[in-house]
Amino acid sequence: MNSPKSKAICILGMHRSGTSVITKAINLLGAYVGDEKDLLPPVEGNNPEGFWEYGDFVVLQDKILKEFGLTWDTDKPLPTGWTKSPLIRPFRERIKTIISEKFSDKPLWAWKDPRSCLLLPLWQEILEELNIDIAYVVVFRNPLDVMASLQKRDDISQDYAEKIWYNYSLTSLYDLISKQDSQRIFIQYDQFISDALGHLKEIQKKLRINSFSNVEKEGVEGLIKPDLRHSFTTQEELLQSNEISSQTKEIYNYYLNNIDLFDDDKTINYIKTQHQARLEEQYTKYATNDSIQIFWKRNDEEFEEANSNMDTIYSGPLFHKYEFELPVSKEHSIRIDPSIGYSIFEIRDIILYGIDELGEEIGIFSLDKGNTNLHITNGVIIGNTYLVLSGNDPQIYLDNITVVESFAKYKLVIDMWFGEIISPFSAMMIQTELNALRTRDEENSAARLMATEMLSRESSIRNSEREIYNALLKEFNQITATHQNERMKSSTLSKELGLISEKFEIEKDKNIVLRREINQANENISTLESTIREQNELLNTILKSKSWGLTKPLRLLSSKVKKIMK
Repeated sequence: MNSPKSKAICILGMHRSGTSVITKAINLLGAYVGDEKDLLPPVEGNNPEGFWEYGDFVVLQDKILKEFGLTWDTDKPLPTGWTKSPLIRPFRERIKTIISEKFSDKPLWAWKDPRSCLLLPLWQEILEELNIDIAYVVVFRNPLDVMASLQKRDDISQDYAEKIWYNYSLTSLYDLISKQDSQRIFIQYDQFISDALGHLKEIQKKLRINSFSNVEKEGVEGLIKPDLRHSFTTQEELLQSNEISSQTKEIYNYYLNNIDLFDDDKTINYIKTQHQARLEEQYTKYATNDSIQIFWKRNDEEFEEANSNMDTIYSGPLFHKYEFELPVSKEHSIRIDPSIGYSIFEIRDIILYGIDELGEEIGIFSLDKGNTNLHITNGVIIGNTYLVLSGNDPQIYLDNITVVESFAKYKLVIDMWFGEIISPFSAMMIQTELNALRTRDEENSAARLMATEMLSRESSIRNSEREIYNALLKEFNQITATHQNERMKSSTLSKELGLISEKFEIEKDKNIVLRREINQANENISTLESTIREQNELLNTILKSKSWGLTKPLRLLSSKVKKIMK
């Protein structure tokens, strides 16, 4: 007779969410969690009632995270396809060996380690290979209470604690909903504390484990110790908090909408479907694992891969600082390559620090203070801020950075936000509009240049008129003086005077012609001034027009269209 198929319960939940007490309760239902000597021991002030975690599993999961440069408090997801990496092959085999030797002969067993939220796909693959059924108890707690507990225990800021919670929750939920046919139940920690017996019976019902052990009220006595719960925040307080992002609130609402202790109805199914679609969309954006790479060189060299460093782009809702160490040099040119497609991103600041032998950081330049030159290829800087509409493979250049004094080393800090990915068509539309505005600016500049040239010509004409007038006046004075001095030579002087009179008339006619040209030039200048005023009015109309404002609505429209299409 074949032995019954083994069934594993995965207690899935973020750190400080009550997974320990719920694992202990599931143990009361008959689920084997390992021999006591193999479990992590209780820690006073941290988890005095015990973690209920199998020690070897915790060690192995920490090592897996370390292989990808991560720790338990990471706010970043693992790279796409990480379960196929040869780096984790020995850890996969070790987990399989432990399960085969210690757990697979048990009809019902359970494991709990919050790190499983990040590594769930590996467990799903291993249990499928071992032909072990898997069910899920998803434990969650108000994020504000989790953050407060992390701040108290690990001195983690609320901002970073929120990022950890978001990473654990979104990653595990995404991997969980991929197994639509699995047995699962969602447990809110505070509600469990209020009615542990009712929730245990619901776990028996949902996960179909009634045959293993029946739990009664007496068996739950001593399990719940409310004095160990140091923080309790309501859902209303979370939703009204201005310090918590809308993404975190949305994930928590997804948890709440899946508690469902009663039979599903059409409304609940509709809510689940909508939340799952949104969850998949968020995870896809969150875990793209695009990278940012920086290159450095001296001014007389070329950029090379050997002189570069790389970091993963954090594409969440907040600005993020990327830090890179640079080699010692008194001359720098730096290139920043965000490996993203068509998108919008903003540079809040780029700072270069010199670090002396005592470890003190001394600012050399800051983009925010305007003391360096920045230009970009495959992208357009929009407006006076460093909001960038990027094409495919944008590159940001900081040229000719000169350092006066010597430092032990240098550190480059890039404070950036990476926003929505947009379609090439939307990027082309925005680029076309910006090019049109630039063309109109160039035309207005040409008109201004023409007006300047006309004014210059007017000035030259006036100077020529003055020179001619002064020359004629000087010649007339000379003739008058000669006439007075040589009155006796009247006949000769009369002839000369006639000639001078004729010449004067000729010059007078020329003067009249010049005056007409000057008058015509003045009329042309008036016409040009009027044209300039009209061009300035047109330019102001363009700058205040809707077409100029389309850049921002187009971004919003792009985001809304993607949501509608999905």
